[in-house]
Amino acid sequence: YCPWWTKALPQRGAWLGIPKEKITAYNSGKLNANARHPIFYNATKGKWERRYVEYKGVTTNDKKNASHHSSFMGVLEYIPAKKKVFYLYRRKVVYYDPVANEWSEAGEHSKNNIAYDMNACFDTKRQRMLIFKETGFWIYDLNADKWVTPKSENEPENLPSCNKGTTHYDSVNDVVVVLSRPAKHQFAMHIYDCDTGVWTKQDIQYPEDFSPKYKAVHGFYHPQLNAHYYYMAGDSGNKDARMLVYRYKK
Repeated sequence: YCPWWTKALPQRGAWLGIPKEKITAYNSGKLNANARHPIFYNATKGKWERRYVEYKGVTTNDKKNASHHSSFMGVLEYIPAKKKVFYLYRRKVVYYDPVANEWSEAGEHSKNNIAYDMNACFDTKRQRMLIFKETGFWIYDLNADKWVTPKSENEPENLPSCNKGTTHYDSVNDVVVVLSRPAKHQFAMHIYDCDTGVWTKQDIQYPEDFSPKYKAVHGFYHPQLNAHYYYMAGDSGNKDARMLVYRYKK
């Protein structure tokens, strides 16, 4: 459930059979706990769409809490080499095949304490997923479909969940740029060198007319322009929102 889906995903009310006058953030309507629908945005048509996928026990082992687990906040990333979508569901990895329209399990379950709201980025050079949250840093090898221990020197004390920061793989410089909010009104930037495994802290210089106070952040990396885009806005409003652009140089 998400308090903001009424604006971001208005079709959800119709999908769940909720009358317009009864649409609220937490009304789940006729939620089918036996389905695992991928929801995606069709950029050509300019609207959200979904596909029905029957539940076959792939995305949860807990049938008693199937409704809760079906809405689990995990890591989602399309992997071109596999032509599948990577999904980190708690401690295990599953793939969604958009052509076959089905889910499948992959690899062994992680022994690490992987929970909800993980942050992640896709290392396209080494074909691996880098997973972060708080004091945890893990790597999943996509070619071997197994978990590996990352090299990590001078690691920050706190790495961001997806609610408190964003992580991008910078393919031009072969680094991961981590922008996080460890304190309520402050952001920090750390750089992870994918080759050496060494972390360094980077100073942040904002435009003179901008303050990061009370802001959340989300963004993406544009490899052709070698630029990191960050959208900063309030949690419940965007009157003071700003799109910032950053370029890392070694």
